[in-house]
Amino acid sequence: MEIRIREAGIEDVRHLVHHRRAMFEDMKQGTAAELDRADERAREYFESALRAGTYKGWLAEDQDELDDARNARVVAGGGMVEVDDDDPLLCVNTMPAAMPPRATRMSGWIAIKATGAKSLAGS
Repeated sequence: MEIRIREAGIEDVRHLVHHRRAMFEDMKQGTAAELDRADERAREYFESALRAGTYKGWLAEDQDELDDARNARVVAGGGMVEVDDDDPLLCVNTMPAAMPPRATRMSGWIAIKATGAKSLAGS
């Protein structure tokens, strides 16, 4: 398996939303309807934040698995969000199962996820 890491762009929002949903599904949080609504809000957030430069994401692609258009399959991703003291954003940092989730308010860049991906059809 040859993995290439690249920066996520607006064209990758579907991957970012998919990874986010898979994280909640793995944690067994939310009903299908709740996750569907969260997907829509996440899509809006990622589109806006990528354009504004307040979210930076990276995707890992398996170069050995190409589709008909020669696009590599996305197998994992991670990202960071920029927050500042004047932003009312409350960042929820989900820790490993052994540690409870905690909420933090921070300035600067914080890592928000690094997840493996279940296969997204067509990726």
